[in-house]
Amino acid sequence: GRALQTTANNVANAETPGYARQRTDLSTTRTLRRSGLLLGQGVSASVVTAAYDRFAQGRVESSLGDSGYASTRANALRGIETSLAEGIDGGIGQRLDELFDAFSALEADPQSPAVRLNVLNKGQQFTTALNRGAQALNEQATEANRTISDSMGTLNDLGGRIASLNQRIVAFEAGGGVANDLRVQRLQAIEELSTYARVTTGEQPDGSVNVHFAGHTLVEGGDARTLSAVEDPVTGNMSVEISHGTTTLNITGNLGSVGSLGAAIETRDVTVPGLLDDLDALAFTVANQVNAVHAAGFDLTGATGNDFFTAPAVQAGSALTLSLDAAVLGNPDGIAAAGSAATVPGGNTNAAQLAALTDALTMAGGTRTFLGFYSESIAGLGTTAATAYNEETRIETELSVALDARDATTAVSLEEEALDLIRFQEAYQAAARVVSTTNDLFNDLISIVP
Repeated sequence: GRALQTTANNVANAETPGYARQRTDLSTTRTLRRSGLLLGQGVSASVVTAAYDRFAQGRVESSLGDSGYASTRANALRGIETSLAEGIDGGIGQRLDELFDAFSALEADPQSPAVRLNVLNKGQQFTTALNRGAQALNEQATEANRTISDSMGTLNDLGGRIASLNQRIVAFEAGGGVANDLRVQRLQAIEELSTYARVTTGEQPDGSVNVHFAGHTLVEGGDARTLSAVEDPVTGNMSVEISHGTTTLNITGNLGSVGSLGAAIETRDVTVPGLLDDLDALAFTVANQVNAVHAAGFDLTGATGNDFFTAPAVQAGSALTLSLDAAVLGNPDGIAAAGSAATVPGGNTNAAQLAALTDALTMAGGTRTFLGFYSESIAGLGTTAATAYNEETRIETELSVALDARDATTAVSLEEEALDLIRFQEAYQAAARVVSTTNDLFNDLISIVP
């Protein structure tokens, strides 16, 4: 009866995530000595055990950490690539190219109001593209910080749940039983925890499990430490800390390239700053180079010394704030195309120098043009993203293999359960036949005895 109940439970939980197939262990009941004979008393259900492969489960937990990292990192890079894409609507590189094409058109016709207005439009479009690109990168960093902050509630809930299950398992198994269903629930919590960072576990003799999160003890027996996200007052970035007695330890540096937290930190601290540095370098250098040439020229009113872009004071943050200078904003006549006051309004030598900047090696220590520098930065992003996407696919395959290997031991096979049902049914029928036959013999014996 107990074996049939276990089989029915397996069938009911065949699709339950994390459920481990259970078996009722049968043992021979002690024999009796009667008239010199040893008489067996059948079998008894001693314990219900669950299938478990510690090595295969360890691979699953490790793969879950790698999967959490790969998927989070790939998603962040998809967002970055989309925001900086050179699509049909144009990106930073295309807007930069169009600006210098407009300077070239100004050289050909320096008095044309339409040509001058086009220069201002292309300049505005270039600054807007830079501003949007920098803003999108900052939003990715903000999203990474939000991911870290929002994860703390779930992580503390999982830690508390594991500690509570430890207590219940220890109490239940102290009497000699095996808390199979509680162990499944604990395993599910550990697997979910593994998607956030590197998790290692160690089962204790009393049945409890100690859990280490990013190399630090998170759960020990029935006690769970608290994880928290702490904001840096200067940078605004979130760090991950774990309670340690009356104080906390900063474990951000221990997260590494594992789990969704590790990917969020890498996006925030490595990927985004690198790309922002490139955008700032481009904005700062373009502004200063164009301003230097523009300020030396003369506009249609004969004025000189005016900038084309607002001059950025420092390189950091210049991509986010770059704009056209007030001297030219909404004022096409303020563009300095002439090289001297004597050549106004038809002079074009200064416009020619502005157009020539597109071929000047002004970036990366005098080794790259504006467009060459930016194209190289975008190509690097593309390579990084492609590697991340391939890694995401590879890790998904590894996780699938690990799950299959684990499930080969623990998963419920409906075919096997069906065979067990037939076997137990036949055993029951055989036992019933023994009882029936014994009963008939006793009845015959009683009828014979006078």
